[in-house]
Amino acid sequence: MPTPLGKVLTGLERGVDRAVDATASALDTGVQRAAQVVERGAKAVFGSSGASAFDGAVQSAARAIESGVNEVRAGVDTSMGPLDPAPALKRPVVMITGLTMAAKSFDPMAQHLASNAKNGPVAVYVVADGQFHQGSVTGPAMDAKALASAKLFEVQYMDANASPTEKAPQIAQALTAIGRATGTADVDVVCHSAGCTDFRLYLQQRQGQTGIVGIDHAVFIGPASHGTEMGNLGKALGGPLGLDAAGAELAVGAPLVGQLNDTWASQRDQVKGGVTVIGLTGAPTASANGLTDGDGFMPIDEVGMPGATTVTLHGNNPTPLMHLWEVQYSGVINAAGRALAS
Repeated sequence: MPTPLGKVLTGLERGVDRAVDATASALDTGVQRAAQVVERGAKAVFGSSGASAFDGAVQSAARAIESGVNEVRAGVDTSMGPLDPAPALKRPVVMITGLTMAAKSFDPMAQHLASNAKNGPVAVYVVADGQFHQGSVTGPAMDAKALASAKLFEVQYMDANASPTEKAPQIAQALTAIGRATGTADVDVVCHSAGCTDFRLYLQQRQGQTGIVGIDHAVFIGPASHGTEMGNLGKALGGPLGLDAAGAELAVGAPLVGQLNDTWASQRDQVKGGVTVIGLTGAPTASANGLTDGDGFMPIDEVGMPGATTVTLHGNNPTPLMHLWEVQYSGVINAAGRALAS
C-alpha cells in the first residue's frame, strides 16, 4: 500500500512527465516547421531548378536547428528517452550497488546489455554463498560452462546497509571469483552512489598486490565523490536502520572521504581505460552551502573528479527519488553503454 508521501511524489512525477512530453512535442513541431520555412526560402530565391543546388545549405540549416533543439532539450530531460542498441561488450562488466540497494537495482541496465547475445546471460555473484546465480539472487547456480560466456555480473553484498570499510573486501572477493570464472585479465566496473566509494576504497586497499584482476574502465553514477549531506543525516539518525556506520564514512567531512580524495590519483591510475562520471541535475540537493542543483542526494558540482570524464544529464524528477532510481534511467543506461563501448 503506497504511503501518502509516496502518492504525492508519484503524482508530482507524473505531472512533470506530462509537461516534459508536451514540451518535447512542441519542439519536434518547431523543427519540422523551421525546415519547411528554410526549404520554401531556398525555392523562392533560386527557383525550383536551383533549389537542388541549395540542398546542401538546407541540410546544414536543418542540422543546426536540430542541434539547437537538442540543447534546449538538455534543459528539459536528457535522462530518459529511447534506448540505444546494446553494445557488444569488450570485457566482463561488474555492477556495484549503492547504499541500501540490492543487486537487482541494476536489472534494467543488465537486461538491456544482455539483449545483445554476444554479452551472455546476467550472473549475480552472491557474496554470502560465494556462488553465481543466473538472473537473480535466487536463480539457479551457474556452472563453469554457463559462466564462460557471461559478461554481465551484478554483486549482491552481504548487508546492503553496511559501510564502505565492510564492503570493500566483498568487492575483492567478487572480482577474484569473476576473474577465475571468466579467465579474463581485465574487467569494467559500473558503480552507483556509495558503491563508488566502496570501489574506490577497494582500489586503495589493493595497491601493490599481484595476480589481481585489472580494471580497464570505471563508470561512476551519482558518486559521493566529496561525501554527501545524506551521509551526515545517516550518521546522526540512521542507527535504528543500521545506517549510522555507513553514514559516518560517507558524510561530508568524513575522514574516509578525505583520505580517498587525497589518494585519488593512485586509484585513477589503476583504471587503465579511464573513469567516466555520470551526474544528474534537476532536483534540489543539500550541500554544505545550502540547496543546490543535483540528483537529490549528490550536488552536480561535487560529483566530478580530476582526470575523469563527466557526463551531465538533466532529469525530470525534482525529488531525492531521482538519485535512487537514476541507475535505471534510459539516458544513464545509454551513457554507461557508450563509455563501456569506447
